[in-house]
Amino acid sequence: MRRNIKIIAIIITVTIFIVLDFIMFLIDWVFKGSTTIAIISLVIIVGIFLGIVIYLWYRNRQKIKIKY
Repeated sequence: MRRNIKIIAIIITVTIFIVLDFIMFLIDWVFKGSTTIAIISLVIIVGIFLGIVIYLWYRNRQKIKIKY
């Protein structure tokens, strides 16, 4: 039960982080700020998100292996 709450908390935190960064990216894009910084931040966010998804998937695979 505790582990599920931890995973949910991580997902919520990441979602908030992505939303905030996406808003910053849109603001940067609308006001024609530095597009390079916006693209770099977007790449970083996508990378972090993919990393967490792969990590959780890998952990779930390990749990299944241990179970059976």
